Amino acid sequence: MSHLDHLRYAIPDIDVSHVVDVGSGAGGFLLECARAGIDAHGIEYNREHIARAEDRARVAHLTITVTQGVAEQLPCADASATFVNVSEVLEHVQDPRRAVAEIARILAPRGSAYLTVSNRFGIINPHFHLWGINWIPRPLAEKIISLLQRDKDYHGVARKA
Repeated sequence: MSHLDHLRYAIPDIDVSHVVDVGSGAGGFLLECARAGIDAHGIEYNREHIARAEDRARVAHLTITVTQGVAEQLPCADASATFVNVSEVLEHVQDPRRAVAEIARILAPRGSAYLTVSNRFGIINPHFHLWGINWIPRPLAEKIISLLQRDKDYHGVARKA
């Protein structure tokens, strides 16, 4: 079941929503929305992820819009989104409270948001795909992640948060 299909259970009118996908990454959810004819706009911090999303859309003969930005300062008008998707993003932002305040700012009255974060004590880390890494003290875990060359590039752009 796709993320969009999953969301349709809780938000039946998502197909007529103006969707903002915060932390859109390589554009998977945006592509789902484009295929369904849903008005969706991505916000992504990393330029390489934006380029990858645009390439994927081009190959699929779909049109998507992704703007470079950060969750703490969303480039959206007040009350402009009827649905905001923030899946596995808040653990990466510099100021989660500011990010949540921004999500609230751009949500239209009676709008909905989907926010998820990784379980810090989960057995498998969803970002690095390593078993047990979450149970190791963070400084040591970061060294192991680097040693195994599983680093993620969170520095694709200069932050302006």
